[in-house]
Amino acid sequence: MRVTEKDDQLILRTSWSSLLGPVGFGLLFIAIAAGMLWSTGRESMLTCKRLEVNQVQCQLQQIFLGRIVKQVTVDNPQQAIVQSSHSSKGGTTYRMALVTAQGTIPLTDYYSSDANADDLAAQFNQFHQNSAAKSVTLDQPASGFMFIIFVVFCAFALLMILTTHYDTLVFDRYRDMLTFTRLGFTGIHTREESISGLTTDVRQFRGSKGRRYYCVFLRLAGGAADIKLDWNASREAAAQNLADRIQDFVKPGVHITYANA
Repeated sequence: MRVTEKDDQLILRTSWSSLLGPVGFGLLFIAIAAGMLWSTGRESMLTCKRLEVNQVQCQLQQIFLGRIVKQVTVDNPQQAIVQSSHSSKGGTTYRMALVTAQGTIPLTDYYSSDANADDLAAQFNQFHQNSAAKSVTLDQPASGFMFIIFVVFCAFALLMILTTHYDTLVFDRYRDMLTFTRLGFTGIHTREESISGLTTDVRQFRGSKGRRYYCVFLRLAGGAADIKLDWNASREAAAQNLADRIQDFVKPGVHITYANA
């Protein structure tokens, strides 16, 4: 939090780093979700036709949101195989691939835990071995689970971004007034309170991993709701110094006592 003192005013403003953090993480979550959706949210369709007894031509298409984003022509594939991938935790995922004279061409760019890789490979091999069969179409639908993950990631990211706000607190000794302005995606909200009888309070909290952090609260006279400064300190001395500075400004000569939450 940035602190400026001039004449009869003490001005506290949210630091830009506290704004860029949530927005940056939110955009990062959206980018990760979009990348996951792009890699696994595409439908793969393989259409093979027998042009002559010993001549087969296949078209491999990948479709994303109803549009063809990739198309490959495969001449005379030799057979279909199932490729497997093993994770460090012992899990195994699979995908079907065509073996050609130029190399192996997978049906999808990713490995799936779906058990239909064997079925797809068996369907193609049956078509390839049956010279009377004229065509075969194999479809690997997009992963619906990834759409759910994408929505969850985006919702979480948007929540982080939309709840980000910029606070300005102006302590005015001449007017005996505190002006609290919050700028956010929902608009500008302003609150004014008398600083007569205002005291500061440092409260201790624990994070999800058990780490302690310290927050400064403004306690207003007359039963008005406390104002929490949008700033967390990892050291109690830093929070106490800010609380003391505010208290000394609005009520010179009075020092606060430390309070734990």
